[in-house]
Amino acid sequence: MQIIDARGLSEWMVRLVEDGTRGTFNAVGPCWGRSFAEFLHGIRAVTTAETRFVWADTAQDTLEYHFSRPPERQAALRAGMKAEKEAELLAAWRESQGG
Repeated sequence: MQIIDARGLSEWMVRLVEDGTRGTFNAVGPCWGRSFAEFLHGIRAVTTAETRFVWADTAQDTLEYHFSRPPERQAALRAGMKAEKEAELLAAWRESQGG
């Protein structure tokens, strides 16, 4: 998994376009990667909130649930939300941002 700051990435991309910069770029670095635990501990280090992590083995539980369902339900697996619902949520978010 790669964690990306979408606002920082988009700002950088817009700046490149505005400056007329051309080329191929690797925007995800660093090349050595970071575990999700390191990511969360880094966030906790810069906050004042009392935080306690509870590591749950959800991937295995999710797979067990999926494979316990009837074959026709397994075959109908879809990810994400319907486009209409996504548009509704984005419109509500834009409205809450004042525009």
